[in-house]
Amino acid sequence: MDTIAHIIYVMATCRFLFVAAAMVLMVLGLSGVAWSKGKVTLSSVSGWIAIVLIVCVIGSVVNVLIGFYTATVVVYNVGEKGTAKITGSHRTGSRYNHRDVRGYNVLIRTSENAVVESYFEDDYFNVYPPSNQVWYPPAGVVFTVHYLRSFPGDFVIISNDDSPWASSLRCMKLIRKLNEAKAKYYFDTAKEPYRLAYIDAIHEYIDGKCYASDGELQAYYHEVERANAKKKSLVP
Repeated sequence: MDTIAHIIYVMATCRFLFVAAAMVLMVLGLSGVAWSKGKVTLSSVSGWIAIVLIVCVIGSVVNVLIGFYTATVVVYNVGEKGTAKITGSHRTGSRYNHRDVRGYNVLIRTSENAVVESYFEDDYFNVYPPSNQVWYPPAGVVFTVHYLRSFPGDFVIISNDDSPWASSLRCMKLIRKLNEAKAKYYFDTAKEPYRLAYIDAIHEYIDGKCYASDGELQAYYHEVERANAKKKSLVP
């Protein structure tokens, strides 16, 4: 199974290369260069070869669209748990979606306590669970990965576990949600949906244990009390 997962991973990380290769094969195949009586002549390729080539081209395009999603899910489910740390990054000279692509050097510690050097680029989207907006750990921070035992350089970053980085990422999302809910509530404190959303956001933030101290925790409890008191003051 590791071999199949490795092929899927390589196809996802090299997806644009596979598209180019498929297009070249398509052109060469359909031109059908063949030898006839010692001379090179052009002939149409047989039907079944044409179908195979067309399927390859379509498959390579589909791989561009969902290949990273498939690879991330497969490696997560097939792989083994380990820890990793980014040791450095650099510009690759490539661009994706009008931004520079960066490459990251990684050290992975396997479940057998072996250390493996690996690498990824920030257009691999190798973070589980898959998302349209991907965040990567900063250099020097230890995070959890799932890697393939037979190909330990193939890995995905786990963003939803209890590791320090995943926890900080979760709290970052919760504080953004909380700040947005707070801004809406204080813009119109009389609007009930804004008040309820603000209270819910505070509870999510507290449940996520994102507060830095007991003092901050108590401040959020007081904020909930004030929001609840605001409702009472609005009741005729």
